[in-house]
Amino acid sequence: MEEQLQEIKTLPNIMGSFIYIEELGIAATDLPRVMRSKDLETIGRSIHRIFALNQQSGVDVVSIDIDYDEARIFTKQIDSGSTILIIGEPSANMALVKMTSSMLTAELQVAVESARLASTLPVAAPSQIEEPLLPQDQEPLTLPSEVSDTEPSAPAAESAAPANLAIDLEALLTTGELAEPLAKMQDALARAIGPFAKIIMRENLEKWTKGGAANRERLSDLADLLAVEIGNSKLEIQFRSEIRPFIA
Repeated sequence: MEEQLQEIKTLPNIMGSFIYIEELGIAATDLPRVMRSKDLETIGRSIHRIFALNQQSGVDVVSIDIDYDEARIFTKQIDSGSTILIIGEPSANMALVKMTSSMLTAELQVAVESARLASTLPVAAPSQIEEPLLPQDQEPLTLPSEVSDTEPSAPAAESAAPANLAIDLEALLTTGELAEPLAKMQDALARAIGPFAKIIMRENLEKWTKGGAANRERLSDLADLLAVEIGNSKLEIQFRSEIRPFIA
């Protein structure tokens, strides 16, 4: 399933997608980490119920379009018990998304069925190591206990890290020597994951400032935090390539 999701994500302005299977819940997703939560399963279940109700009513609906100011959503049945939901930016070409998802339907059906079969396979019990048997007339060997003549060392006292002073994130983003590289990093992140980049940037910037001094020498640490949020190796490489001149 991951291969098909990756193919969809290569389309322009697509943030990612996920597959919901009735028996398994969320079976696969390549959405940015910030968008992954327990709510995804609730959304998948709700969409699945909509399709099921339409079928019971004799209405032949196999896909649904939903438009928001911030995003466009396309959801399509893979089979009667599974659904794919694709999220794109407002400028996403949904006609191209629909065509691509239709071309991948047969592959997705095979992948979904494989996931169902895998979930029904019995899990092998861990092997048990048998204790060697002693002859009936042999007593088990008892080793003398060793007494240490050294006193146990006292646990080392943990040095308390100095508390970091609160940092004005907006000031950090708009003034000073870090404003330009941070803006470039946010722009590159937006090209990788879409309009949620601003939120993700601030969340990780706050985490980064709590880990040490806010300076150019630590921008590579911030880049590592942001790269984890992308969740796509190809886009991560592109992101790192774009920001390399600004964090060196």
